[in-house]
Amino acid sequence: MPYSNAIAQQSQDSLDYHTKLALKPQNTDDFFKTKKYFDVNYKIALKNKDTVSAVNCLYYICLLYTSPSPRDRTR
Repeated sequence: MPYSNAIAQQSQDSLDYHTKLALKPQNTDDFFKTKKYFDVNYKIALKNKDTVSAVNCLYYICLLYTSPSPRDRTR
């Protein structure tokens, strides 16, 4: 499966939406929803031996964990 299909089996709008949430999650629901989205796409990429997509998914998952939480931004 080509890169574009593995990373975003859903629409480009969905990928853009989850990418924005990865950069700046507003609450815990955003965090878990976005993590699940990239976890699923990561597994698809691995199954299809699509290294570039897998690395991209890992990048966004790591970004989630290093982004400031809403609590940190209010101080």
